[in-house]
Amino acid sequence: MQMLIAVLLLKATHFSGLMTMPKIEFEVAKSLAPLIAINVLGLGVNTLCLVYVDTSFYQVCVCSPLVPLFSFARPEQELLSIFFCYLFAFAFCHVTPMVSK
Repeated sequence: MQMLIAVLLLKATHFSGLMTMPKIEFEVAKSLAPLIAINVLGLGVNTLCLVYVDTSFYQVCVCSPLVPLFSFARPEQELLSIFFCYLFAFAFCHVTPMVSK
């Protein structure tokens, strides 16, 4: 449903003149197919996660993988970022079962 709404909004902005949609080339679309498949799979997993987990915990869990990504910008803080990744994972795994009872 979320992807359908996104496509409809893209079409609406195209028809209103706020944005022009580029021509779709078959080779480019074919090369993007794995990325699109991963995106659709991720959207399904997100939906399933939200069924079982409170949204606030879910947001923390989604943001925590960004910590090591940003640690590459400042290598001197790499150990600190890894520590916080483990802290987020530990908190998520131990607090979620308590909240869901």
